[in-house]
Amino acid sequence: MIKFKDDLIRHEFYRLDKRLMAVIYLIGGFARQEFKKDITITCAYRGDSGTHKDWRAVDMRTRNLSSEEGDKLVAFVNDHIDYGDGKHFVIKDERLPGSSQNWTAPHIHVQVPPRDEVKLRA
Repeated sequence: MIKFKDDLIRHEFYRLDKRLMAVIYLIGGFARQEFKKDITITCAYRGDSGTHKDWRAVDMRTRNLSSEEGDKLVAFVNDHIDYGDGKHFVIKDERLPGSSQNWTAPHIHVQVPPRDEVKLRA
């Protein structure tokens, strides 16, 4: 199940790039099936970031996941979803301080490319 930090983010979710929405539903299903836990979207639109500003990225809370569960979630996405260009990520593990330039709290950042298709791998 997908939860939202607040009602604003719930409304923003439906404006996201449809490919990103599909990836989020896949991640939510994996977390529910593997860990019996929900994912919580904490950030969708943010005007200071290219991918968030373009509705192509979300941040997901990780405080309800153990370190092992977070690792499994990141590995699942990396193993099964291809960004398309071979240079960028679909999921970025930002659970540790300093893992990104504007780090504020432990989270996982998920994004899709501007034009290429997100590809599922077997």
